[in-house]
Amino acid sequence: MAEQGSSNNEDMVLDILKRHPTGVTQKIFKESLPSLPVKDLVQIINKLSTNGKIDLLKKGKQLVYALKSDASRKTLTAGSGAEEHCILDAVKRAGNNGISPKELKFALNIPQPQITKILKNLESQRIVKAVTSSSKKKVFMLYNLEPSQEITGGTFYSGQEFETEFVDVIGEQCYQYLLRTVSFLFITL
Repeated sequence: MAEQGSSNNEDMVLDILKRHPTGVTQKIFKESLPSLPVKDLVQIINKLSTNGKIDLLKKGKQLVYALKSDASRKTLTAGSGAEEHCILDAVKRAGNNGISPKELKFALNIPQPQITKILKNLESQRIVKAVTSSSKKKVFMLYNLEPSQEITGGTFYSGQEFETEFVDVIGEQCYQYLLRTVSFLFITL
């Protein structure tokens, strides 16, 4: 009977993960499953992670659990070498911040041409994607992830393009505000 309860708890955890495709924090788990002891939750998460059903990601300074997507579940071909597995693991660990080929080279001690070839292969299989950051640096992340704002540049960028019109509008509004403020000051003096 204890096995049945464990299976139901696992199904509930999986259901929560399905409802939150961008990931689930411990806080969300606690709010969604208040009656499930933390010890049991940890065992379920460990089991799902060991079975390859969930990923542990880092978003900002927070750990997030996410259901593995089809892209991250894709297996490498039978001829894949240890280097390809190492590169894919490093890309997964980088999360939505991505990792550059140069960082891969230093972290894994693999020659740059080999890293480039492996990354192109993983891109063609739609396992990873290349994203150009706001600093014009190319980084790689899992295909299904959305880049973080630190990568895309945040509010002042649309895709990879700097929003000059938006900045111009903000500048004009600031100028108009200063004119009104200065005018008000001269009137009250």
